[in-house]
Amino acid sequence: GKTTLLRDCVRQLSDGEGQRVGLVDERGELAACWNGVPQLNVGAKTDVLTGCPKAAGMELLLRTMSPDWIAVDEISGEADAEALVRASYCGVRFLATAHADSPEDLRRRPVYRSLLAAAVFETVAVLGEDRSIHCERMNHGVFEMDCGGDDPALLHMGGTSRGPAAAQNGRADGGDLYGAGACV
Repeated sequence: GKTTLLRDCVRQLSDGEGQRVGLVDERGELAACWNGVPQLNVGAKTDVLTGCPKAAGMELLLRTMSPDWIAVDEISGEADAEALVRASYCGVRFLATAHADSPEDLRRRPVYRSLLAAAVFETVAVLGEDRSIHCERMNHGVFEMDCGGDDPALLHMGGTSRGPAAAQNGRADGGDLYGAGACV
């Protein structure tokens, strides 16, 4: 469910919101490119890097594509986390998936703890076994939002980043809560 939700969020940002999205599809699961053309709908304004390691792909996207958002599937190693932290200072927003049983489990794992400490992500969406989506603002406690239940098309994805780059650039002035998030 995480990969499917991530793909749909990318599509919504690209087509629905008109945002430039850079998608690092390391294993070819998100866009399923064939001869450089995505076979799955990831949106018209999405640039896809297939078969590229996440850390290198994020850096390449930042240097060449000027994305509003970067999406990656399954953050699992220190190199991925370090690349996300570095990219967060460039003003880009993120969508990422990670394996964890709960937000508490996410906080306990060193790789994810470093991302949360750097304020790269402020919202975590947890996919339930019943396909429900429970969201938690990482620094402000648990809350529920209308994520659309079984319909990820209703998941709100707009807003401004309030991570390190936003604070550094004086843009940490509020805005929409869901400006940067992780799907777990």
